[in-house]
Amino acid sequence: MVYDEENDSFDRQGSPEISIWGRSGTFTDDPSFEYFSIARWGVDSFGSRKNYLGYSVWGKITESRPSGSLSYEGWFSLDGYRRDDQDSGTGRSRYEGGVMLATDLDGSTFTGSFEGDRFLAAGETEWDSDVDFGLEIMDDRIETSGLLRDLTGSGILADFTGSLAGHFYGSAANEVGGTISGVDPERIFIGYFGGDKE
Repeated sequence: MVYDEENDSFDRQGSPEISIWGRSGTFTDDPSFEYFSIARWGVDSFGSRKNYLGYSVWGKITESRPSGSLSYEGWFSLDGYRRDDQDSGTGRSRYEGGVMLATDLDGSTFTGSFEGDRFLAAGETEWDSDVDFGLEIMDDRIETSGLLRDLTGSGILADFTGSLAGHFYGSAANEVGGTISGVDPERIFIGYFGGDKE
């Protein structure tokens, strides 16, 4: 595969078994983040008919964290793919909600909540906003500018275990963002989160 920067796409060269099939812009519904971008990627292994999906994050990582306490508000999006049906049309469920994060940069702590707002069941077309779910950060420590923390779920995500990986972005830790991954007995999860400094 060769990336065509002018057309923002990947062009297939020959007949490889592995190809990158998807790429999207930053939070396409609301591109409000100035210092980082998130894109979805996918790889098809045609020999085994397996799909591999995920999100990548890049941007202007905060090099020198400011002091004091900061808070962030934003949102998260999580896709759950059934292990026995990873097709996005029939096996993918979707979870979206708000993010409230707080940091004590002097004490290097990072806390917050991921509270679900709406849910789209696999194979359905109508979102349900009357479903209880969320994610909880299990370890609150910050190291340098990076975040790598365990997560556990609640409500309909009660069996979820996973992690988040992210960074502060901008010269003054203006934004925070990263990816989410996890599993439960039936599904594999991929997602992302982002927030603006309040």
